[in-house]
Amino acid sequence: MKTYLALSLPEQHFAPDADKHLATEVIISGSFQEKTRIGRSSLLFSSEDFRAEEVFLRSAAGEWRSAGRAAAGGFTLNFFTEEDRILRDRSYRWLADSLGRSLEEADKLYPFLVVTQKPGERIVYHHLAAGKRGNLFSAYHWSAGEELCSASSVEELIRASWDKWVIARPNYNNNCYYTKWRRDVEIERKYTFERPVDTWLLIQKLYASVAAGGLPGYILEFNDEFQVWDYENYMFEILEPEEQIGYISFVPQANGLMTVKQKTFKKDAEIRTETIKANVAVHPKEARAYAEQIGTVRELPPYRRKRFDINIESLETGNIYGIFMDLCRPLGDAEHALYQCEVEYIRSRVMNEISNVMEDYAEVCAFTKAFLEEEGTSFEEGYYSKLSYLRDYLNHFELKEV
Repeated sequence: MKTYLALSLPEQHFAPDADKHLATEVIISGSFQEKTRIGRSSLLFSSEDFRAEEVFLRSAAGEWRSAGRAAAGGFTLNFFTEEDRILRDRSYRWLADSLGRSLEEADKLYPFLVVTQKPGERIVYHHLAAGKRGNLFSAYHWSAGEELCSASSVEELIRASWDKWVIARPNYNNNCYYTKWRRDVEIERKYTFERPVDTWLLIQKLYASVAAGGLPGYILEFNDEFQVWDYENYMFEILEPEEQIGYISFVPQANGLMTVKQKTFKKDAEIRTETIKANVAVHPKEARAYAEQIGTVRELPPYRRKRFDINIESLETGNIYGIFMDLCRPLGDAEHALYQCEVEYIRSRVMNEISNVMEDYAEVCAFTKAFLEEEGTSFEEGYYSKLSYLRDYLNHFELKEV
């Protein structure tokens, strides 16, 4: 895939001149390796992914000229590990030699933009985040057109992307690039294990599978791929009014406040209405009174939830999903635990309209199910909720008493 890196100085790029164009000082042409993780929405630029072929520099007259075709091998941007720093130093020494500049001058240049050419489509990606796995670029401009065949045609395409860049620009700040389809609903499928499993071992194997490319077109969510959760949950079933039937639960936060989650559903389902409020000033002893503001409720046994999560994102759409290994135990009772794996749509990272949420979700569910089958686990696929689990838990003891 023919690719161009558009390099500029940070102050030139983020504070462009009034004539409304993104200043590009140097363009490097080349190609990404077959192993590069790239899609229409995102590009994970890892060390040695890009093979530089030619460097273009603007002349004093404003025209682009070739500064040399000496091969640099892999061109590396990353600097988080010692190995990356060595590779990056080699890349920028090559760039400095090609430009006839000092290493200090060349080192100031950074490829904030990457332009790719696919059959019938040109895509402009902007740098979004850096981490130990490389640099993540997010696409913000897609256009049809003739094949890019010169530095000037690349610059023309970048100039044409100005209006979309202005809209996308606020997203290029740390953690400011997320959005979500239907914030009022939760989309979730559950795999309920028929017997206890080692959730810690399973999540490690699942992580390794995704990292190795086991789910083509997806990567572990950049810089937020793994989480560990361990908390208590105080739940109340909402019996009425009818339009609020479901449950409300209270999760203590480290700051002494509470996260309050309410889900509305009459039977277990894949898509449910959900609201979440953080930093609510309510003590566990006050939770019932808080819940009764909604209507008639039934207090359920509090439980402890231990969860290991990985997040994955689609390079094609920017949709992000969580795969959770879940262990729930009523407080003081380790014998009646619930072991589940859950797949949930989390959010999207995209500079375009959100799309294919359910299609991607189906792919992730199919991958997860196949993984669990390969691991030899016995499970039931469905929507078995924590509410149903606690109901069944209570019914178990009520039947024993009878």
